[in-house]
Amino acid sequence: MVIAETCFDCFIPYPTSEGYIPEHLSTKRRFEEFIRLEWEVGLDAKKEFHPEIVLPNLSYDFIVDELFFMKKSYDKIRNEISEEKKTVIQFAIPLMWSHVEYAKALIARYEYQLTNKKDTVDLEATVKS
Repeated sequence: MVIAETCFDCFIPYPTSEGYIPEHLSTKRRFEEFIRLEWEVGLDAKKEFHPEIVLPNLSYDFIVDELFFMKKSYDKIRNEISEEKKTVIQFAIPLMWSHVEYAKALIARYEYQLTNKKDTVDLEATVKS
């Protein structure tokens, strides 16, 4: 339960302009490392579009389109960082259904609240138990 609440505490303060929890939340340093170590060398694209996970017979045009949108998004973030408009990096529309950590945190919170008949979580009590 403590892990679930810690998880929530990390990303709840950073909703998107629409109020969603961002799919990716990062620091400037980590984003720059990602660009240098994964994006610029093509590793991110290899992972995202690995033949074993891409739908069979998917037109390469779809992959090119997605790579274009990814590059456009990353370039925008780089510009915002360089202009010091951002200190916390949020990117991509939320895909909460694909994030096991978020789902596990929700389930853990729900089970705790159901078991303890409470709407909130007492972290101090939970840590002690």
